Amino acid sequence: MEKRFDEFSSVSLSEFEAQLVKDLRGKPLEFLTNSPEDGIEVTAYSHKEHNIAPNNLAGLRPSKGWVIRKEISADTGNKTVLEYLNAGVTGLGLHSLENLSSQNKDVLFQHIYADLKLDAKSAAGHHEINENIHLIFDPIADAMLDGEDLVDLDNFVNYVSRYDNHNSISVDGSIYGNAGATSIQELGMSLAHFNEYLNALTKGKDDASIAPLIQKSVLNLSVTENYFVNIAKFRALRILLKSLFEGYDYTGGTQPKIGAKTSSRTYAVNDANNNLLRATTQGMSAVLGGCDVLTVNTEKLDDTELNSIHERIGKNISLVLQEEAHLDKVDDPGAGSYYIEKITNILVEEGWKLFLSIEEEGGLIASMNAGNIHTSIKKSADKLIERLNTAKITLLGINKFQNSMEEYKTIKPLEATGKALLPLKLEAHYSSVEA
Repeated sequence: MEKRFDEFSSVSLSEFEAQLVKDLRGKPLEFLTNSPEDGIEVTAYSHKEHNIAPNNLAGLRPSKGWVIRKEISADTGNKTVLEYLNAGVTGLGLHSLENLSSQNKDVLFQHIYADLKLDAKSAAGHHEINENIHLIFDPIADAMLDGEDLVDLDNFVNYVSRYDNHNSISVDGSIYGNAGATSIQELGMSLAHFNEYLNALTKGKDDASIAPLIQKSVLNLSVTENYFVNIAKFRALRILLKSLFEGYDYTGGTQPKIGAKTSSRTYAVNDANNNLLRATTQGMSAVLGGCDVLTVNTEKLDDTELNSIHERIGKNISLVLQEEAHLDKVDDPGAGSYYIEKITNILVEEGWKLFLSIEEEGGLIASMNAGNIHTSIKKSADKLIERLNTAKITLLGINKFQNSMEEYKTIKPLEATGKALLPLKLEAHYSSVEA
């Protein structure tokens, strides 16, 4: 075989960077360094001496496709639920135990994905629920959102035991990203969150394998405005989970389902049609990152007709990505990309460091009670707000290119009560209404 490149000599990293400095014509080499998110820095060039380790995650998602999940409110009628399923929805997020049977009459749960959220009172009892429905009782997330210190893990262990035939372990890590956490923080905190449950469920059971617990679990992350970081974040989560499970002497291939929920922190009331573009790029990055379940949430507006349109298009985003863009045909499409692999490695390394530091504080619950979780997320949220107001990030229709055909609406930020972890709405923190 003829070798066409033997006549070219290899170039060291220092030589390569020296040539780059010449080509930049006076600009420093740091000009080629990009920081897509706080804590992440990536150069716009690559060299073999960078030693970027590739991560082959092919096969970790059981199916190349993903569940198209739709949130179902307690007052949604049975007819509407069936219409969703007939229109392409393959997953239901249920919120009503009281009218579960009537709301879901004729729904074949054995052929779809479904989950049902329980509150502490419901979880404390035992109810006849279809065994194909994943149950959600996440007392740590509930405490975070309510600003409470008390988390009754004994009640959680009893709940899992009562519903032994159900998939019943759920970690809503999206609450951290929605509140303004960085991807590093969301990964480290979600890992510590999951570890609290694994510790409680395996306590006093030295010979117990965690494989059955893993199979019962779903971990959800938010999908934010950072497209490539999102792809890397979902890839990094699978790597981090493998490291976590090794601490329990489990090295099998089983992994929890990974859920993705589009974040509303960049959704806006002003020029609201831009939200559909945001939902599209967020959804696309999540499935490219390898999520198993995708929930495309939409912003609730005052316009009922517009809400209906956005809700329908929100569902169709997943269908287009799957049926027309054929993104379900490729396993781990980010593999081998220098930029994505670099961010993946940063997220794995820094996310693991944060997880260990939380464990050194006594775990996530102890860190939460000490106020450290809320404080660190608040600092990250403040940096995001500063970047918005200094135009270092663009929120279309808000800090750039406001819609002159609409009157700009001033949105009030949510007022914090105690230690409650509130969702961040960047639009509400924009300090000027002038384009």
